[in-house]
Amino acid sequence: MKKYLLGVDQGGTKSDYLLCTTDGEFVDYYNTITNVTYEHAMVIENKLAENFKKDIAMLLRRNGITAKDIAYAGIGMASVPVGADKVKAFNEKLKKRIGLPNASFMADPVISLYTDKTNGIGISVLSGTGCVVSGMGEKGNVLTVGGLRHYSNDKGSGSYIRDAAVTLLYEHYYKCGGDSLIFPALTKLLNINITNMIETIANKTQLLITHTTEIVSIVDNAALLFDPLAMKLLDEAGENMAQSTAGAIRLLGFEKFGTAENPLPVMLMGSIWQKVAYNGMREKFVETLKTLTDKECRITLYDRPPVISGLMLARSRYEADKEVQKTETVAQYYTFRNNIVENVVYRLAKQEIDAFTEKNTAKKDRLRFLLTFNKNRYELAQKIGVGGMIKGILNEDPLLRNIPVGMATAFMPIICAVAEDDYDNALEWFVGIYDKMEIPKGSEAEALQFGVVIAAAAENHGRYLFLSKNFISCLLDNGRKDEAKTELDSLLEILPDDEELLELRKRMSL
Repeated sequence: MKKYLLGVDQGGTKSDYLLCTTDGEFVDYYNTITNVTYEHAMVIENKLAENFKKDIAMLLRRNGITAKDIAYAGIGMASVPVGADKVKAFNEKLKKRIGLPNASFMADPVISLYTDKTNGIGISVLSGTGCVVSGMGEKGNVLTVGGLRHYSNDKGSGSYIRDAAVTLLYEHYYKCGGDSLIFPALTKLLNINITNMIETIANKTQLLITHTTEIVSIVDNAALLFDPLAMKLLDEAGENMAQSTAGAIRLLGFEKFGTAENPLPVMLMGSIWQKVAYNGMREKFVETLKTLTDKECRITLYDRPPVISGLMLARSRYEADKEVQKTETVAQYYTFRNNIVENVVYRLAKQEIDAFTEKNTAKKDRLRFLLTFNKNRYELAQKIGVGGMIKGILNEDPLLRNIPVGMATAFMPIICAVAEDDYDNALEWFVGIYDKMEIPKGSEAEALQFGVVIAAAAENHGRYLFLSKNFISCLLDNGRKDEAKTELDSLLEILPDDEELLELRKRMSL
């Protein structure tokens, strides 16, 4: 009779379930929303077991199999209780409750190492909402460093970065702290100012938690624009995680691993490592780790769905039971893993693409009115709105590529606002700079062209026409008649009787 392997990734906000045969044939994948973590498991054990039992039963039922058909299950947890005895007792009880006697439970950071052919030996650095470094030594001994928030001085988590950003804003308001590009987007997101900030921090903790991802993104965007406070914050995160990693390496006492011929696997996993685009954090991690340990490390970004690790843990247990491990080659191992990865990644990618398409349909519709004005400008504004400006558009977009460095520096708050799709605020920033004549000399035409796009994206027709007319006038002042004619003709097609446009046409004919 055919036997199956089950992999599970149980997170604080969602859980993933992956089913395949012991031969590596993909069977099914299922994900669901959760709000239970292992950290709370001792308090809400019944809820945790109930969730597992319900989800697994549904998965098995829709594939026509029973719990007896599951050879092994590998289950990754968001965090684990402290103390080996407590962990063992809890795991045994949970296995009985969910009806899978061959299930193996393990913390996410350690279980991720089972995607490599080391049977879990190595170090995993998890940085998501929380931050923890876990490792397994050559004798199977497991160690965790961090994970206790401020008690263990964790500075690499999304929650720490979030709170530190708010602290910087507080210090700016109340302690004469430095200014930062973080602040305009942060105050807009949280709807706070100097008069209500203390009340917001004291009474709306859940508001901060809800916006953790957005706040980390704001810090990341600011760091990409060389904001000193943002760069320092993310550099410290990289350094702090490297210190925990070096401590774990020292305490686990690796002997066979850590040489040039057999480097020690170090896996970077979690949303912070995957989504923060500022390279300084990773560079600081690598630099600090090299100074604190003499072990050669193979540092890898874990970019596979975490549920893959649960499945590979299940397979490792199955191999040991069947003594497959002794005869299997590394090539066979990776063939099995990659086949599963390919199937799951494809399905996850399709889900993400579908969700992204649905989310951005409204945005595309919102920008569609631009077709009335100018097709090329519509495509540009659509690109800014959907693709994001900070992570590449400054180098890739034909409009922005020609903007001088001085202008890009002056426009940093505007670029940050556009990166957050906050076109209204970006437009107000731009108009304020324009009204005060603060546009760098020699960049007036490029700046006005940029302003026209922002006004279009903000659907502010009055500002759009005002800035378009000033853009055309600026082109004429600089002797760029051909470009001015193209812009003017596109507007005259729609507004043939506009007196200011007709006056611009007279200027062109002189």
